[in-house]
Amino acid sequence: MFDSAFQEAKENKVTITDSSLEIVKAAMDYCYRQNLSPSFFQDLNNAINLLYFCDKYDFETLKPQCRDLP
Repeated sequence: MFDSAFQEAKENKVTITDSSLEIVKAAMDYCYRQNLSPSFFQDLNNAINLLYFCDKYDFETLKPQCRDLP
């Protein structure tokens, strides 16, 4: 996505239109801290939407946390 041939690389930004800001922030928090608050997953919609995001953007290490809820 960030190779020189892609628009994202030329503009130095990525536009995500199919996920809420809350979901994108959660994914980015996970990237930097490798941890998400258990309270985030209390809302099942958060887990479902984050799983969709992980699948689309290939966040393989976060997928199990979304799938394997207690």
